[in-house]
Amino acid sequence: MTNQTKLGITSYAYDWAISQPGNGSEPLSAFQLVEKASRHHLNVVQICENLPLYKLDPSELSHLKRYAHSRDICLELGLRGLDPEGLAAGLELAGRLEARLVRLVPWSGNEIPQPISGEEVFRRLEPFLPICRKEGITLAIENYFDLPDNALAAMLAQVADPFLGACLDTANSTGRLVDPLETARLLAPFIVSVHLKDFTVFKPRQGYRISGAPLGKGWLDLHAILEIIYPGNKNVPILIEHWIEREDPTKTILETEEDWLSQSIEFVRQELDQF
Repeated sequence: MTNQTKLGITSYAYDWAISQPGNGSEPLSAFQLVEKASRHHLNVVQICENLPLYKLDPSELSHLKRYAHSRDICLELGLRGLDPEGLAAGLELAGRLEARLVRLVPWSGNEIPQPISGEEVFRRLEPFLPICRKEGITLAIENYFDLPDNALAAMLAQVADPFLGACLDTANSTGRLVDPLETARLLAPFIVSVHLKDFTVFKPRQGYRISGAPLGKGWLDLHAILEIIYPGNKNVPILIEHWIEREDPTKTILETEEDWLSQSIEFVRQELDQF
């Protein structure tokens, strides 16, 4: 694997352990998430909205920052929504953690798509770009179903700000019935972060359903994705996460999360070794 490649996880790699651990277990903490990444010899942890850090006081945030740095792990932050107060609080939090990248999902929170234009996204983000420049924080907008991929690409091309880029999610665009390779090609000039997850499409009695899978066990052509990303920039962090909807009857959901992550890390490292 190239020494330039940063491999890590987002908190969505352990979404069940964080949100619904079950069996009387305590939810996974940010410190435990960092420790798990360290055990897998990863070097990036992106803490997203499913593991909110606002409950931590300044001393705890400083401890978390030192804890991660002591394990050679870079912290990143993930935010959702375009609310000004939330963005301001998130960027302040990123500054405290010395997070140099903040992933942003331009999602309304409504499961029914609420279309938004690239121009509107930029209008809401523009007031925060001076803070990003001052603090050295890059905002990475994730492809999502409220914002068409071509609208995101067009906005980033027009703005051409080095502190505003794209976070490529290799499964999200399936919600718009778009091939991940098409999304990757469209966003390639602007990609500053990658959320890597695999998926399958299967047919229940009626219609079709998209479901998650460990990397290498689904439909995603990871090698082709890497070929698109890497000619431009091998420094792009690659972060693993999963969609896990059902329990394997032979395992608990938490065991499934651990199993999927181990499989995925091994597969990604094998692919990266070819570049």
